Amino acid sequence: MVYTVTKNNYVITDKKSKIDIDYVHDFLTNSYWSPGVKPQIVKKAMQGSLCFGIYNKDKQIGYARMITDKATFAYLADVFIEEKFRGRGLGKWL
Repeated sequence: MVYTVTKNNYVITDKKSKIDIDYVHDFLTNSYWSPGVKPQIVKKAMQGSLCFGIYNKDKQIGYARMITDKATFAYLADVFIEEKFRGRGLGKWL
């Protein structure tokens, strides 16, 4: 079952096929917590996790990844909102 929620012009969904892997990789490889991470590592991490994309009018503007057993444990990782969309509460909502 796909989880999707909408607020104003923003949509959060866990539909992995909608996530722009190149966009996520580009952000992560330039982040302080995973500089230079290889694309295949990002893809493998996504495959084993519950991932959420946040979109503004179908353009991805953020991402979050949950490492979870889907029963009792979840660790939040790789959370980001594109800089020009920050300060609107989107990261908290995500």
